[in-house]
Amino acid sequence: MTTTAVDRKDTAVQTPDVSYDVRVYTPAVDIYDHEQEWLLLVEMPGVSDKSAEVSVDKGVLTIEGKVEPPALEGYTLARAEFDVARYRRAFEISDRVDPKGVKANMKNGVLRITLPKKEEAKARKVEVTVE
Repeated sequence: MTTTAVDRKDTAVQTPDVSYDVRVYTPAVDIYDHEQEWLLLVEMPGVSDKSAEVSVDKGVLTIEGKVEPPALEGYTLARAEFDVARYRRAFEISDRVDPKGVKANMKNGVLRITLPKKEEAKARKVEVTVE
């Protein structure tokens, strides 16, 4: 068993996906280990908190987000280069993660996901006694 909370068995690639009508990109993810939890920072520029989705099902953490061009009231689109796109990434998570406590929040295009460690996975100090 590895020391991280997730394994890189993600399948999304930076090419069009036939299940979507838009491009699907793999977001960059940094993973940090802490005594109480693991922290994932997921870079998804242009994704709002309303269009970001995080789910945990059968030991798989799935991260998705959708970017849409802004609708500007009173303006007519004259030229479009800003494309509609999706981000998608999936990880197998360790059985040392408490799936009920997973939390996520979005700020400035970075999704922050915390994966709390189960009690038995947390480091603990063992007292040394004298016999």
